[in-house]
Amino acid sequence: DATKPMPLGFGFHGFGNGACGPAQGECRGFAMLPAVTVYMKSISDGWEQSEVLEQNVTYFQDVLAVMKKEYCIDESRIFVAGVSSGGQFIEHLTCRFGDTLWQTTAVSASVVNAADKNCKGTPPVLVMHGVTDPAGDYGKGVAAMFAKRNGCSPTPPAGLAQATADMQAAFDAKKAEHVCLDYDACTANPVRFCISSQITYDGLTHGWPQVGGTLIGDFQGTLK
Repeated sequence: DATKPMPLGFGFHGFGNGACGPAQGECRGFAMLPAVTVYMKSISDGWEQSEVLEQNVTYFQDVLAVMKKEYCIDESRIFVAGVSSGGQFIEHLTCRFGDTLWQTTAVSASVVNAADKNCKGTPPVLVMHGVTDPAGDYGKGVAAMFAKRNGCSPTPPAGLAQATADMQAAFDAKKAEHVCLDYDACTANPVRFCISSQITYDGLTHGWPQVGGTLIGDFQGTLK
């Protein structure tokens, strides 16, 4: 509907993979969100490597400008999500453009220290991580980085240890489950940490879970 401004979402793939979705592969469920969704392909295999980071940032800015110009976009509701290498790229985008982003999601990401300096804005952040995935201290380091930036309690959410144990048990039982916990006392915007037991690649949980799009939609539903 060219007369109804819609949210705009970007989904970023993992290292060496094709562009996310929208029908299969990574970013499952992202296309079902009530938004215009875009699936870019990195200039290289990954997004955040030093030799391509700035090119990819410029690429994102260029595509964003085209989307704003050619589609009816609600510019107050622009959001980004990425998995693995795409998740690290999300950390850079959240730092550089956080004052213009409505919401961001990092999936199976590692901590990028360079993306936590001189940052703009504090958008709501969703961190999704597989229970067996050691990247980013099993996601806890990524969630803590954003929680600190958003003025949340330095104490991890109550129940985190139990949630991790439950998801490990679900993984061992080959059950695809998830649990989400919110950080307390965030003075800026909320940070939510979701742990998944779903097997994605190579019998482990590093990757975008099938419920990923649903979890993003649920989180966005709590925002203004």
